[in-house]
Amino acid sequence: MSAQGRFILIDHSLVDYAGHHYEYARAVLDAAAEAGYEPVLAANRRFRCETREAWPIVPAFKYGVWLHQGAPAWQIALWRAWKAVQRGEECRFSLREKTSFRGAKSDIGFGDESEMRLHERGFARARFKAARQRRFIRDTANLLDRLAVTGDDLIFAPTLSLAELESLGELGRTAPRACRPFWHLLFRRPLGRLSLRERALFRSAKDALGACRFWTDSEELTAEYRRATDCSFGTLPIPHTAPPGYAAREPAPLRILYLGDARLEKGFHHLPALVRSLTDDDSARRQFEFYIQSHSTSPIEEPEITSGRTELARLADRGVITLFDVPVAPAQYRELLASGHLAVLPYDPRAYAARSSGVFAEAVAAGIPTVVPAGTWMARRTPAGAGLPFHKVEEVPMLIQTIAADYRNYASRARSAAEDWRQRHNAERLVSLLQEAGGEPIGEAPSRSITRLSLSLA
Repeated sequence: MSAQGRFILIDHSLVDYAGHHYEYARAVLDAAAEAGYEPVLAANRRFRCETREAWPIVPAFKYGVWLHQGAPAWQIALWRAWKAVQRGEECRFSLREKTSFRGAKSDIGFGDESEMRLHERGFARARFKAARQRRFIRDTANLLDRLAVTGDDLIFAPTLSLAELESLGELGRTAPRACRPFWHLLFRRPLGRLSLRERALFRSAKDALGACRFWTDSEELTAEYRRATDCSFGTLPIPHTAPPGYAAREPAPLRILYLGDARLEKGFHHLPALVRSLTDDDSARRQFEFYIQSHSTSPIEEPEITSGRTELARLADRGVITLFDVPVAPAQYRELLASGHLAVLPYDPRAYAARSSGVFAEAVAAGIPTVVPAGTWMARRTPAGAGLPFHKVEEVPMLIQTIAADYRNYASRARSAAEDWRQRHNAERLVSLLQEAGGEPIGEAPSRSITRLSLSLA
């Protein structure tokens, strides 16, 4: 074991390449190794990865943060049926706010409630929450016991909801104090309305865990959590940024990227109308091409996502070159990002007012201009002259055309800002902040080799 102890990253939702979970974990653990820690990844039991890393991977957790992760087939079937009933009632009584974009629909449906609590409502909460929390406590206790965790170790959990926080508090109250590690808990979703009991969870978990620090990854979220919980929070950078690999070819046609999961909050269902609006005539069809990730991580897919994917598949003659309907490997994702000229993020501004975006962070780090929703973390972090914000999703095609007409200037400003962005958002800085929060920073990393190990926990 390293003289500085181990850096154990817990992500119970990590099952594959989908989203940014794997790239996030890999960047942080590689930086931890450089800093002199012995890195360990504790992931979901269903974790599958084709790449081989230099650090141990422990498939430890049955359930993830999302309701469907780890649930048996019959529970998924029940949830699908319940969601269908909900959709029927919402359609009948017009309980959801809808906006039109040349026939496309936008599901807002967030209001003041925290997105990280949506999966705990109604039937799902009544049936599954308690059992999942008990299992999370047991899986975490087994992990700490199997790894023989001590006070020299650091544990970083970057994907948590209130349910896991409550479980960690219960675990901390029963764990021996002599072997408690330093816990760093990161929250990346808005809190929304909290009950008095929920507000108290943070203080009680901190007291139970002992050495513990809370984090978010945006200044806006940090301020929100401080106000809501009366606890201290810090702001961490986004670690999975890489040096730019600019597209070598001329922007003719202009390659437009939509990266990430196909979700309503990310505006995937707007893409067919966006493509049609940009390619109304033959000359416009030669001006643009679209590379779109269209996979969904949830087995309970919204009808708008399914129909949007079907519509996009019919638009090959309008420049939809590739639809990636399965998660792509990290190397392929980086190549895809580097090949793009413009990243479009037609996200729901209510969901992303204070929230960070991994896709946006990667695009800025790569020196790619962006189109993002106004009034969001993304809009406030867009480098001057390197992108444009939209107030209504109907404006997105016009903004894309504006950037295309002056692309060299937009691209030049985006590339000039990329280095400064990477200086602030990188894994080395994240690990350094965790070190400083948990005690004196450690010295230079010694030369070492770390043997890969895969552990299976009962």
